[in-house]
Amino acid sequence: MGGVQDLFDQITINRHDPVPITRAILLDHVADLDEAGAALEAHDAARAAALLAGVVGALHDELFPHLPDARSTDEQDLAPLE
Repeated sequence: MGGVQDLFDQITINRHDPVPITRAILLDHVADLDEAGAALEAHDAARAAALLAGVVGALHDELFPHLPDARSTDEQDLAPLE
């Protein structure tokens, strides 16, 4: 029984795929998330959304560096990611 789910669980358990993220980077993300929470409490949805997008984007870049950054070529030329 189980089938595909059991296989997936076994692969996940046995996978050794560390993603090293420094404590300083994590602390920056936590600070941004805390600031986003404060912005939501202050009813500043635009600021909260910008902070959340920044954290999600940064984590995406750390976890999936092989994927494109989803911006158009013109946007990438104007503001390349560092």
